[in-house]
Amino acid sequence: MRIPDGDHRRSKKRLEDGSDAELGLVYYLFHVKGWAPGDYYRKSPGERDLICALASYEVEARG
Repeated sequence: MRIPDGDHRRSKKRLEDGSDAELGLVYYLFHVKGWAPGDYYRKSPGERDLICALASYEVEARG
């Protein structure tokens, strides 16, 4: 499945302006932890919440 070009531009803008926290988390997991985006999106909502909390804790602890 390929994402249309217009969606790429919107995603980049949301990353740059920080308007999409979940997309920012997925980027963090990709860039720092080596996760593929699907590794995150295949998780249950409860697992995603826990991943968000743990990632936030790690970023704040590094502060």
